Amino acid sequence: METNQSLKKKMAARHITMIALGGAIGAGLFKGSSSAIAAAGPSVLIAYFIGGIVLYFVMKSLEKLVLSSKEPHGLSGLVQPYLGNHTADFTDWVYWSMWMINIIAEAVAAASFLQIWFANVPTWFFVLIIALLTSLINLFSVALFAETEYWLAFIKISVVILLIIFGVFLVAKQIFD
Repeated sequence: METNQSLKKKMAARHITMIALGGAIGAGLFKGSSSAIAAAGPSVLIAYFIGGIVLYFVMKSLEKLVLSSKEPHGLSGLVQPYLGNHTADFTDWVYWSMWMINIIAEAVAAASFLQIWFANVPTWFFVLIIALLTSLINLFSVALFAETEYWLAFIKISVVILLIIFGVFLVAKQIFD
């Protein structure tokens, strides 16, 4: 069995951790949460909490499947022994489709936020620029991708923390006034 000696690991644990956290917090989350909270109020947070608990148990189940298998494989490799080749192929296509739709949705959501500051620039232009930048960053090197994702995730997490602190401040101010 030949091994490719030119491949090197360029992502540190900090990159992987922040990419995982930042991946859960996309521009679409901010966009979707604002309209959901405006329509249903704070009860949306309870729905997010319940959804998070369900997702936690799904991920723990996936962890058990991964750890019980002796060979490395992707998501379809977990599905194939239990549900067959066709379902594994379908899983791959659904996974690919999900990421394509997610990338487009994130670009549109990010462009809509940029539209607030640059109202005269059409949204499609921002989507195009975001798509090109994302593609270029992914094509150059893993190290550039990892650092970019790390800092973008850091910004997103910081904004969420600041929004929570600001929300607590506003609630406390109203309670004590």
